[in-house]
Amino acid sequence: SACALRTQTYTSDVKPGHLIIAAFFQLSEIYTMPLVDFTSEPREMVCSAPTLINYRHYMAFVFAIEEINRSSWILPNITLGYQIFDSCSSNHKCLSDALGAISGKQQNVPNFSCWGN
Repeated sequence: SACALRTQTYTSDVKPGHLIIAAFFQLSEIYTMPLVDFTSEPREMVCSAPTLINYRHYMAFVFAIEEINRSSWILPNITLGYQIFDSCSSNHKCLSDALGAISGKQQNVPNFSCWGN
C-alpha cells in the first residue's frame, strides 16, 4: 500500500458560510524551521513575534466580510465565510496553507503517493 503525506494546516480564524474565502496575512514576523535529520517526522514550523502593523489588514478583511453578509442586496441568501492563515513571512508556509485550503479536509497534495517506483 502507498503511504500518505501527512501535513498540518493551522488557521488563525475561521467563519463558516456558503462560500469560503481563504486569506493569507503576515501576522507574525519570525519563523523557525526545525532541523530535519531524516530519522524522524519533521516538526512543524513555529511562528513568533506578532506584527501589529499588519493586523489592520486582518481587521479590514473581517470587517468587509461582515458588511457584505449584513447587506441584503449584495449577495442575497448567500453568506460569505473565511479561513484566515498566518503566513509567518514564510513562502513555504503560505504555499502549504494554500494547498490545504484548496484541498479541504483531504490530502494537501491530491493524488500524492510515496510508493516506490
